[in-house]
Amino acid sequence: MKSVLIYILLFCSTTIMYAQWGAQGNPGNQGKKDFSVEAYKKGLEEHVKRGAELTPQECEKLFPLIHEMICKKKELSDQQRALYKNLFNKDVSDSEYEDIINKSLDYDIQINKLEKSYYKKFHTIISWKKVFMVRHHIYTFQMGAMHRFNRRPPMNNNNNNNKK
Repeated sequence: MKSVLIYILLFCSTTIMYAQWGAQGNPGNQGKKDFSVEAYKKGLEEHVKRGAELTPQECEKLFPLIHEMICKKKELSDQQRALYKNLFNKDVSDSEYEDIINKSLDYDIQINKLEKSYYKKFHTIISWKKVFMVRHHIYTFQMGAMHRFNRRPPMNNNNNNNKK
């Protein structure tokens, strides 16, 4: 009798769990279908404005440059990612891998040079301290957005480092 009761409770709990997933989507995929470029931009602006303590006049001049920089960085990153497209499904020689690595590193350098030039442009509008704060808050917002967008259930980590 006890085992029948346990099976019934187990069945009910899994049914409830799947019913909630149906209403809300898979918890590991929450947020993916709701991504909006406009909402992202608005969230970024609010995060940077608040974190760097920018005035409305500074925001008006700075945010078009920030969005321009992010757009150009994305273009370079997309070109960099294209180097790796279907790479694992091909028979690639060692010299081709070397070429891909060198090209990828060249893209990293281009992205860093681009950022440096834009931070100098930012300094024509705000102080270096605020440029630093803007840079920091752009980074923290992007990492947070990536975390929210790529939310997945925790992986089962079987290493025994935490056991004593």
